[in-house]
Amino acid sequence: MAVPIPGSDVKKIDDFIQSKVQRGTHIARIKDGDRIMAWCGLHLDPEAKNAVENFEGVEEVEAEMVSHYN
Repeated sequence: MAVPIPGSDVKKIDDFIQSKVQRGTHIARIKDGDRIMAWCGLHLDPEAKNAVENFEGVEEVEAEMVSHYN
C-alpha cells in the first residue's frame, strides 16, 4: 500500500505507480469522494518499491501480503 502526503499531486503519483508495478497488476485505489487516499495491491520489485518510496508526494509504502492459491 502507498499513501500520498495530503495536498500532493495524486494524479502524478498515480501515473508513476502505474509505471512501476509489475505488468498485469490490478491497482486498487482507496478513495474519499474523488480523492485517492491510498493505492493497494501493488506488486513491486525491490527497485520499484524504493522508487515509489522516494517519489515526491508519497508519505509511506507498506509491504503487502500476497496470497497464492493452487
